[in-house]
Amino acid sequence: PLLLSKLWQVVGGSERGGIVVRTDKDPSSQAYADRLATGALIEELNLEPDRLCYRLLSGSGPEDGWVARWVQAKELVGRPSCLWVVVGGGDRGGILVREGLDIMSIALEERLPMGALVQELEIFANRLHFRRLSGEGPCDGWVSTQLLDGKPLLRRVGRDELPEDAVPRSVGARAGAARNGASLADAPQ
Repeated sequence: PLLLSKLWQVVGGSERGGIVVRTDKDPSSQAYADRLATGALIEELNLEPDRLCYRLLSGSGPEDGWVARWVQAKELVGRPSCLWVVVGGGDRGGILVREGLDIMSIALEERLPMGALVQELEIFANRLHFRRLSGEGPCDGWVSTQLLDGKPLLRRVGRDELPEDAVPRSVGARAGAARNGASLADAPQ
């Protein structure tokens, strides 16, 4: 399983359409034409003092490669923020997911089960627009964070609060191993 400590998010590059991705850890190696988008969620495959080899989980950009961790003291990748875990709805097979913000919008057929990990895309009052990172259910949608009586349906979590196996390797599975020649099975843990 993917350790939560191996999750990173692109936090830099917003003014340039993302950050530069290279084919190898050498900073002078060939750069991909596409940049890794700000906000992209990536899995660490190899960590060097100044560089990070990754596999793309969500967002846009090259599926794998090497990125600088910072440039001129400015952080380019950091630990992800805005993660939530489903804590309610166990008695109903999960929590109800809707297409839109409005609680009267179309309800999706599948529910988001307890224990599912989601990334916040936006939040309005107690309505959360999410992208699912683990578990079954819809890939994205809108959910209520709590019931009318205040009972929580989801809980915001820090990266140190989740068990190590909270995010399975199958999340956002992408073809191809890192350009350093390592397969996912060979990736350092």
